[in-house]
Amino acid sequence: GKWWWSILWAYEKYTHRQADYNFFISDSDRQYAIRKFGLQSARCLTVSFGIEIPSPPSPVAVDTAQNLLHKQYGLSGEIPLLFFNGAFKYRPNLDALENLLYRVNPILQHKAFPYFLLICGIDIPDKFFSETFPAVQVVGFAEDLELYLQGCNVFLNPVITGGGIKTKLVEALGYNLNAVSTESGSAGVDPLLCGGKLQVCKDEDWMAFADAIIQGTEKKREVPARFYD
Repeated sequence: GKWWWSILWAYEKYTHRQADYNFFISDSDRQYAIRKFGLQSARCLTVSFGIEIPSPPSPVAVDTAQNLLHKQYGLSGEIPLLFFNGAFKYRPNLDALENLLYRVNPILQHKAFPYFLLICGIDIPDKFFSETFPAVQVVGFAEDLELYLQGCNVFLNPVITGGGIKTKLVEALGYNLNAVSTESGSAGVDPLLCGGKLQVCKDEDWMAFADAIIQGTEKKREVPARFYD
């Protein structure tokens, strides 16, 4: 959306073509560069975004985190916890937050589905703290983000703009959360490696997104070892 984007695109193309070897964080980026920049595939390699977690958290760690969160927010232990986080000076994340609060949340309310949505991150605009949203807690900056990653049931990723791999989605899956994402938000993450933990919906199909959230609260499987490999 910037007026100078085509200049940056041409500069990036030039830079890639001068390199002896090119590394990309997702295979979709690599294929784009080969196709649009005219790079030789033999000089390109995908290096996946990595996480430090070697396996899912233990059931004890998960139960402890869930109990702490339910107690902290005054919830019964049966209510599923939904989670979204990000840095909200980044416009795609801010757009995603608005989609979540003004489009997805009303659909969930209409379905009379029991849940509680926790939103963490930096630079959340003040209006979201002053406005009341049913079944939502806008937390803001969380000192212990791992508590939320271990204790929540479903990670939401309603991002429909921006580029590159969404590292917060990879991290959430690493913590064994069920995840619901738009197609744009899941770019670079192969659902086949996620063992059914990642449900992908078409961009802006918020009804399907809400249905996938409900389905996500019922899944009990674990992220497979090949995801961590």
